[in-house]
Amino acid sequence: MTCRLRTAAFASACLVLLWGAAAAEAQLPQPLLNSIEPAGAKQGTEFELEIKGNDLDQVEKLLFSHPGITAKPKMLPADDFHKAERVEPNKFLVKIAGNVEPGYYEVVASGRFGVSNPRAFSVGTYPDVAEEENDTLEKAQLLTLGSTVNGRTEKSKVDYYKLHLTKGQRVLFDCAAQRLDSRMDATLVLLNAQGREIARARDYDLRDPLLDFTAPEEADYTLGVYDYIYEGGDGYHYRLTVHNGPHVDFVYPPVGLPGETVKAKVYGRNLPGGKPCEYTLDGAQLQVMETNISRPGDPQAAQALPVERFVPLARASCSGFPWQLAGTQRPYLIGFGSASVVLEQDQNNEPAQAQSVAVPC
Repeated sequence: MTCRLRTAAFASACLVLLWGAAAAEAQLPQPLLNSIEPAGAKQGTEFELEIKGNDLDQVEKLLFSHPGITAKPKMLPADDFHKAERVEPNKFLVKIAGNVEPGYYEVVASGRFGVSNPRAFSVGTYPDVAEEENDTLEKAQLLTLGSTVNGRTEKSKVDYYKLHLTKGQRVLFDCAAQRLDSRMDATLVLLNAQGREIARARDYDLRDPLLDFTAPEEADYTLGVYDYIYEGGDGYHYRLTVHNGPHVDFVYPPVGLPGETVKAKVYGRNLPGGKPCEYTLDGAQLQVMETNISRPGDPQAAQALPVERFVPLARASCSGFPWQLAGTQRPYLIGFGSASVVLEQDQNNEPAQAQSVAVPC
């Protein structure tokens, strides 16, 4: 009996293995979109985009999550060997409408083997610049204030950029990498005219750095951009924006009921009409301004997860909507509450001064 059971078990195992092998053979390739270059552009522009990945055979379409971003295949002209135009593999001409709001969107590739995974795509307001060969201090690429560089870091190398600043000029260096599905753990380091490090930034927005710098004197300053463990290559792309425009760090209160309009305090840098406040971040003085923020009243909107703002997996269960201050490069996520929002009172630091609240709140 034992011998028969063992024989039956062995036969069953062989059948399972054979079925698995046949199923694997019959499975079609799955398109894998590893990266897109560039990973973003200015609103109201047209540009060439290249996709990279696996099983991207005969990809004819790029589909974006915003209808104002469209793409068509790049065509090669006729020549001695080809009588008509033909598609250049994996290259597209992309157009961003002028009314597309700045923020983060998604793009997928559609081809012979179906639709690929999505990748993040950024829309900004500043002119775009392509990275040049700049992996030594002597080759530092000249930057203009109010521009965005589309770059990629290489293994064991640093990308260098040079910027001339006047005394007292305040500049923000905002590097998007993780927000663009990049593998890069971006790090920024700023050098003075003598080549000495004077500022460093990392992990401001998740793993993406923001460097807020006020020039102590008029001089040429050099910014180094690199991966934290000096990795690089395909998939290690970034978008570096250098500007002195407004930037939002946080909003108070950060949540509210759908459909209500509340007066909120916005904290950040270079805010229109902003005044210095008691808060600092990494030694940088923040400003505060007040504005009315209206939350959507549609119940479905209260359950939707916006794609205009990068949301990490740990926050995927949160509901909210993207709110954007005019002139900023990305929206801020305002959350939805399930009950009325109560603001903490200042004088409640002792049991005898406990703040009274009515539930639910």
